[in-house]
Amino acid sequence: MPDVTDATRELGVSLERALGGRSSTNWLVSRGGHALVLRQYLDVLELGPAMQREAIDWQVQTRARVHRAGWPVAAPVGQPLRSGGAWWTLEEWLPGTAAQVSPTQHANLLARWGELGDLAQEVGPQPHRFDHLAVLVEADAAQVLAECADEQDRGWLLRRLDQVLSGAQDVDWDASPRTLVHGDLVGHNLLWSSGRLTGVLDLELATVDRRITEAMLVWRSRHDDVLLAYDQVAALNDQEWRMVLIDWWALMLSLCLFHLRRGRQPGRWELDGLRRTSPLSEKLSRDLFNVTP
Repeated sequence: MPDVTDATRELGVSLERALGGRSSTNWLVSRGGHALVLRQYLDVLELGPAMQREAIDWQVQTRARVHRAGWPVAAPVGQPLRSGGAWWTLEEWLPGTAAQVSPTQHANLLARWGELGDLAQEVGPQPHRFDHLAVLVEADAAQVLAECADEQDRGWLLRRLDQVLSGAQDVDWDASPRTLVHGDLVGHNLLWSSGRLTGVLDLELATVDRRITEAMLVWRSRHDDVLLAYDQVAALNDQEWRMVLIDWWALMLSLCLFHLRRGRQPGRWELDGLRRTSPLSEKLSRDLFNVTP
């Protein structure tokens, strides 16, 4: 693991405490009495240093533009640093804490974020972003998914693949407006203070994509109340209702393909996500395939 103390020394900051993270590891640091966040980027897509730097540059520039658009996104401080075999950045510290919000509040936030369509045209998709619909176009997908070692998991993978390929044939993917998708606009990435949104964290998964993809990444075949509330705020069209379940299953299958192609078994997060159902997912499945999930 890269040594954080080397990065702090090179950037001229003092280490305060660890903040955790998923696709990155973060620390609270200070410089001249000002609180900052030091971020170490994890190469979860196995891009290598050069392509990862291109992705980081896009993230930094996009955060700066979203910040200028009035959203409480941390402004970057300085340029990315390569140290100890990893990329690092500094950004402003945002106040507030994660808090439970109602489905309606969450839906309103999603709708507001979805209005960043003009900004999406300016920045374009994140370079080398993971293609969550890859399973729809990879000719050997069934062969690769069949390499899953567990018999039950393998059965679910192939069943979901058949459903996704069948359902996707009748979808007009252009029917969902394209916007800047955060990719993880959920509770732990939202900071609040006195009922006011004070921070939107972690744009590592951001890109330009369909607005239904953002909604799907919050729903995850679990949070029916948020997706239904979102439909009340920013009504989904018939094609988007066809997309959402296919989008979710395709993401899980594409992640499984990613791991299997690299000689690894899929993780439980993806495998359990393919099996998970909710009242809404069961209805969507009946509408799409005339069967329960």
